[in-house]
Amino acid sequence: MCQNGSRKIINKITNFLFSHSELICLLFFSQFIIYLILPDHLIPYQINITGGDAPSYRYFDFSNLNEILSSHRTFGLPLIIRFYEMFSETLYLWPQVNFIFFSLSCLFFLYSLLKTDFNKLFSFFFVIGLFGSYNLYFFFKGWTELFSVSFIIFATSFFLLSLKYKKIYLYILTTFLLFYTYQIRPSFVVYIFFFPSYIFFKNLLDKINFKIVLLNLIRISLLSILPFIIFIFLRMLITDHIGITPFAGVNIAGHATHYMEEKDIYSLSTKHEKFAKGVIDRKRKHVYPCNLFLNEIKELKLNPRKIKKQCFNIYVMSGWLEMIKQIKKLEPFPKNDPRNFNSWDHVETLGIFFTKTGNNNIIDRELSNYAWIIILKDHKKEYFTWFIISFYESLILLFYSLKNLLFFYIFVIIFFYLGKKLKFNDAKILPKINNVKALIFSILLIQFLSLILTSLTNIPYIRALSAQSIFLVPSLFAFIILYFFYDKTKKI
Repeated sequence: MCQNGSRKIINKITNFLFSHSELICLLFFSQFIIYLILPDHLIPYQINITGGDAPSYRYFDFSNLNEILSSHRTFGLPLIIRFYEMFSETLYLWPQVNFIFFSLSCLFFLYSLLKTDFNKLFSFFFVIGLFGSYNLYFFFKGWTELFSVSFIIFATSFFLLSLKYKKIYLYILTTFLLFYTYQIRPSFVVYIFFFPSYIFFKNLLDKINFKIVLLNLIRISLLSILPFIIFIFLRMLITDHIGITPFAGVNIAGHATHYMEEKDIYSLSTKHEKFAKGVIDRKRKHVYPCNLFLNEIKELKLNPRKIKKQCFNIYVMSGWLEMIKQIKKLEPFPKNDPRNFNSWDHVETLGIFFTKTGNNNIIDRELSNYAWIIILKDHKKEYFTWFIISFYESLILLFYSLKNLLFFYIFVIIFFYLGKKLKFNDAKILPKINNVKALIFSILLIQFLSLILTSLTNIPYIRALSAQSIFLVPSLFAFIILYFFYDKTKKI
């Protein structure tokens, strides 16, 4: 009997003969095991609520609509924190709340994939990959990363369910969750194209009449793109600033500060000339090599790209602090205090100072204007080269950061192949699974847009990449597993 039982279990695993409820239970069990084995430093029972970005989220100003829409932070996460603080003011269990919410989103996503007729082999290994994307675990004690990922997973789940069941409440939940995702982390705005692209590719693969495709695109765009347009328009009317939040100019100014030399000052307007002189003065007082100008870097035969990545945050802070000083006459320390030039070295965080400065609209607009004048006038070639290389580096870094997950998928492929139970697809004819292929194409499109956005405004680093790239690696490898091991004689 024991041998028969063992054979049944092995046969069930190698043939992947699990019911939907068994797959969900298996995922839940995996989540519980991962939680038990994760080291304490990733999911601690206390976090630093006074350092880093914490103050700008905890002390967000909800006093009026203008302040809410003019902060350098979006209101999404601060609102969640306010809700959390109704139960606990210590944020003692904040990492655990992150973990639980993320786990629930993965479970619900698997449920939605199975309920909407996605292949269950693909569905399970897609979702187990989401949960196994361990580069996210470094942010369980952080702020926007895990909640933004959880919200986009929930939004995608309700979107798929809304396509099948066509219930109004599912459409409303999809719209709200997607909108709230980029109110937590603005870089997720690229996902407004996710659902329309899925509809486009799905209809295209199903060879649906073009007029119907167009009508479907318009209908789905009402869920994702239209709310974004309405929000941007209303925010512009209220704050006189275009964008989700006044922060894009802050980042791009970091690039301009790296490129700017003294000769660039005199090609600027009087207003920007004064600001540029202040930035150059600050730059001279930075520590080596961040105090080097572009011509000096070239003379010393140093790597300008390496220095830019090393000093980028310093350049960003220098431009932001200088613009706040000139427009609002505010500095972290008293006037003429030398610590103002590198104030980040003298305080636990500048988050409190930036939060107290309040409305960031004018500051962001002026930083953006200054930055693009510097870049487009004399440094187009350097910036374009940076962008191309950053795109490539970001993609490599993303896959490298998930190398252990890649090893897991390789192990799964070898296991199934050696098991010789699932038939190897020698003909390489992919079965008719248009929903899977449409989802893959949509993810690739969003990943492309996301990498462009990151490469234009930031530097390649895990925090900027891991969250909005959550779907890429798991979906591709789940697709590979399905491609090679789909048994055409059975409906898996």
